[in-house]
Amino acid sequence: MIDLEFLTQDPPMAAVEMNQFGRRIPSDGNLLFARCYKPTLDFEGEKRPAVIIMHGFPGNEQYPDVSQAFRRAGFVVVQFTFRGAWGSYGDYRFSSLKDDALAVLAYIKENAEELSVDTDNIFYMGHSMGGFTALRALADGAEVKGAVLVAPCNAAEIFVSDRDAYNWLMDFGKPFLRFGEGKDVSVLYDEMEAHNEEWNFKTLAAQIDDKYDILIVGGEKDVLCPIPVHVDPILNVFRANNKSFEFVTFDSDHNIQRDRIAFIRTVCDWLIRHI
Repeated sequence: MIDLEFLTQDPPMAAVEMNQFGRRIPSDGNLLFARCYKPTLDFEGEKRPAVIIMHGFPGNEQYPDVSQAFRRAGFVVVQFTFRGAWGSYGDYRFSSLKDDALAVLAYIKENAEELSVDTDNIFYMGHSMGGFTALRALADGAEVKGAVLVAPCNAAEIFVSDRDAYNWLMDFGKPFLRFGEGKDVSVLYDEMEAHNEEWNFKTLAAQIDDKYDILIVGGEKDVLCPIPVHVDPILNVFRANNKSFEFVTFDSDHNIQRDRIAFIRTVCDWLIRHI
């Protein structure tokens, strides 16, 4: 049973009780650290919709409370850290974020029986740079039902328009990331410069197929990724192309901390309506 009631209260005992366990998911020869949250099941072999939660840059906010809430409501949740971030093996690169997102999706589908996942109902939920990654995965044709973009970061745009803000972001993130022997954060500048037009939200949004269900969440007090710079480019392209989507805002910051319960309930309600 998928039920909003259990976002803020414990579900009753069931035939198969909830479980949480770690996994190391392979991606291009690297290992990504992941947490898998399985909900209570009404019967052995039951399948549930799944949400893949992707953190931003560098990954301070990883939404453990959201994972637990969605799991209580009846979703399978997989939350992972990108290669080179927060202990996951490999070197952190913007170019490999999409590959990691697709590798996690492939892992879930290959292990759907163990994870109790309904493979026709898998959603990405990406925060900030995770939203950037979700957009790239959708533009690449990822086999998911849809995506939730939470305060998505249009990094390619601020690389050009606000270099001071971009420099601050890179300095803030580098202590939490691994770049490889003899490398530093400059490799990320080089990547963004090389892919600037390709990764801009205006470009990515125009490549999104109509088959996807999409929810975009913005924080009205978000000073890190303000709506006019980071969200509006997506909205403008979607509206110009008559793309179906939903857009909600909260009177909150970049991490949607002020309206947390309302945010969780809104996103979960949207997911349930799009299963």
